[in-house]
Amino acid sequence: MRRKLVGLSMMIMLGIFLLGLVDQVRAQATQNDLQICRQEFGDVAIAACTRLIASGRLTKPGLAEAYNNRCYVHAIAGNLQTALVDCSESLRLNPNSHSSLDSRGFTYLKLGKLDLAITDFDAALRLEPKKSNSLYGRGVARLRLGDVGRGNEDIAAAKSINPKVAEEYAKYGVR
Repeated sequence: MRRKLVGLSMMIMLGIFLLGLVDQVRAQATQNDLQICRQEFGDVAIAACTRLIASGRLTKPGLAEAYNNRCYVHAIAGNLQTALVDCSESLRLNPNSHSSLDSRGFTYLKLGKLDLAITDFDAALRLEPKKSNSLYGRGVARLRLGDVGRGNEDIAAAKSINPKVAEEYAKYGVR
């Protein structure tokens, strides 16, 4: 009987050890996906963000960030309707996220919904007034609507903060 108890105890300890290893592997996978979701583009970033969202391991702010990152990657890739769904979910989770407002503004800009783009860029700039991407995006939207004076002011302000902002927007299809 004592041998069975010792054997059972050893099996329980092994099981606990293995569960700990599984948790470590999951935590490392989450960290890897987080890094990819934040720093990469294209299908690899979309897949990493999707795994993070589905993992159930993120806090509410982390989940909002993953939705926003996936939104932005979709917008760059031209998947604009999908991007809007992710941006809106990110903003539902964190309504005061400059990044999410900026991403949705960028998506609206690419869709040609210029008034909506300006609304989101305005909201983003109320939160963080010196963000070159938001200033530049709003400037482009204003120029497209014929508001040349204010559009050029925004673009000049954006370039004074980040001289390469126009190049960054151009590589994502916005001129």
